[in-house]
Amino acid sequence: MTEPGVDSIRWSLDEPEPAPSPARVLCPQPRDLTDSRADLVRWWRWRYSSLQADLTETEDLLIRSLSEAHGHRAVLRAALDALLEQGCQHDRLREQHRRLRDEDRSHRERDMVVTT
Repeated sequence: MTEPGVDSIRWSLDEPEPAPSPARVLCPQPRDLTDSRADLVRWWRWRYSSLQADLTETEDLLIRSLSEAHGHRAVLRAALDALLEQGCQHDRLREQHRRLRDEDRSHRERDMVVTT
């Protein structure tokens, strides 16, 4: 799985919500049940398939939320890496500026000594 860059996530309040997972296909709850054993078995089979469908939907939502969290983590990591690199570049430029300033000062001091 490729990790997205910082610019790859676009988010706005105007964007529509992501499409929900496909609707689950369930047989409707059995009606006209009697106290017979066969109807009880029919109801428990329906209930089991209903719970299985709920579990599958919950698993799908969990997987989707984990993958989104992973994407956000990757973007955050990319942003922090970019920030760290900018900080290092800033430190290098500050050091270069200090060295050039010191060189300039030493050249001026030498020129002052030579001219006097």
